[in-house]
Amino acid sequence: MKTRKTPLDKRLTYSYVDANGGIVALYPGKDGVTEADIKRLHALDDAEVYQNLKAAHRYFSPDEKAEMTAWRKAHPGEPEPSSWQLWNAPLSSVYGGEDDAEDKNQLALHAWELTRKEDVSPRTENVRDFISTLPEYQQTLYRLYFIEGKQQSEIADELGKGRPAISRALGRLFESIKENCR
Repeated sequence: MKTRKTPLDKRLTYSYVDANGGIVALYPGKDGVTEADIKRLHALDDAEVYQNLKAAHRYFSPDEKAEMTAWRKAHPGEPEPSSWQLWNAPLSSVYGGEDDAEDKNQLALHAWELTRKEDVSPRTENVRDFISTLPEYQQTLYRLYFIEGKQQSEIADELGKGRPAISRALGRLFESIKENCR
């Protein structure tokens, strides 16, 4: 499980370990590899690191987050309740563990749901892959607008932002998708 990003000064090339344990290095301009390819591979790695770290902690609903914020303001400097430190159940519990407990891992649940869906076009897969590399805020915008079909005003209310800010953010998201998913 990858938990650290590649330093910026080492992103001119891309290296990975092949199936035989050897290290393969990709260089721009060699074997049809472009700088954009190298950048995209590092972006995918960054998304993997982000998701691995995010999946390490349990999901907190907006109400729970608000309650936590209020508690922190009322109890400055005090240790937080231990119930806030809960980690997710392991991915193996999706397939049934020793106690066959329900999995609390949102990422595992999402992955399982994706495997249950019908085949999709390569273009749709390309968009999904690209969306997974975006920051959490942009992924949330994508989900709310495209998947859940919410209006910009509904999204603004849900995220506590102004409608013009949501409109601008969606505009940037549209352009980014168009540019990267041709």
